[in-house]
Amino acid sequence: MQRNAVHCPALPVKRLVDHGIVSHAVPRDQLESLTQSIAKQIAKNSPLVISLLKEELRLLSASHNLSPETFERVQAMRRQVYDSHDYHEGIEAFFEKRPPAFKGK
Repeated sequence: MQRNAVHCPALPVKRLVDHGIVSHAVPRDQLESLTQSIAKQIAKNSPLVISLLKEELRLLSASHNLSPETFERVQAMRRQVYDSHDYHEGIEAFFEKRPPAFKGK
């Protein structure tokens, strides 16, 4: 019989972090600071890529078996990223060892 969250006793936070189940564990008084730090890191990325990744994750998590339509939609979103200015800017910035200047295009 498989155990799940309903039947499983609470696990120590360190174990959850060590196993990669959660990425961060901080005291409550540090939560706001950590959240802001993560948000700032995310905001440095291409707005186009972030929005398409969010949509892709939503689509992929909604179904165990992808329909052909969903698969094509995900592929189209990926093509949109690969064809974008931001994608090419990210590659150029990496090789030029400078921060990227994303435009959301």
